[in-house]
Amino acid sequence: MAAPLPQTYLATGLVPRLPTAVLCTGIGLFSVLLCCGLIRDTVTKGRIEQKRFAYLVQPAPSILASFHETSDHETGQSFQR
Repeated sequence: MAAPLPQTYLATGLVPRLPTAVLCTGIGLFSVLLCCGLIRDTVTKGRIEQKRFAYLVQPAPSILASFHETSDHETGQSFQR
């Protein structure tokens, strides 16, 4: 659809089918934006996955450390178990 347009322009210096040229330009821009969107989506998903892997590498907190010191909510006093 777009192949004859540059040939005609180079031969005559005119674009006789302007609607076709506008349509081809729109389709070309849409395809470029679609490819950029797919690349951006893939990069975003990869970064999220890398963050999740970095989180999973961290060791789990110790169970005894969480029970070491607890505060009494009613009196505001802290005590050790």
